[in-house]
Amino acid sequence: MNKRQLIAALVEKSGIKLTEDDPAFLLVDLNLLVLESRTSEAAKQLEAATEKFNNVTTRNVDDFVSVANETLSKFMQRTNEIKTSLDNLSLRQDKVTTAGQTRSMAEDKISRTASLWWILPVVFCSGVLVGVGITFAVLK
Repeated sequence: MNKRQLIAALVEKSGIKLTEDDPAFLLVDLNLLVLESRTSEAAKQLEAATEKFNNVTTRNVDDFVSVANETLSKFMQRTNEIKTSLDNLSLRQDKVTTAGQTRSMAEDKISRTASLWWILPVVFCSGVLVGVGITFAVLK
């Protein structure tokens, strides 16, 4: 805003007319000089603080990425170990299943054979009864 615009705004607001040579404008100019010096100092401090913040943030992000990469590497290694263990377990399970099937087949044969063992005593007893019957028949 230039001096004429300020004068027009003041006249409109307060009704007091000022000239461009009025000492009030000296105070305005003085305030602008002080404000510029303070803002330039603040801008320099803000720039330094921003740079320091960026350095810290970059360092922290780099540290985080490093830790994250290391953790991911360990995770992948452990995942591969677990996968290998599961594959080995699956192979072992297949062998056990095959051995179990062989055992099951043998047990089936044994159980079928064992189920026929009751015939032997029946045949033996029948033979004894037939023999005793023949003996009584002959002796009579």
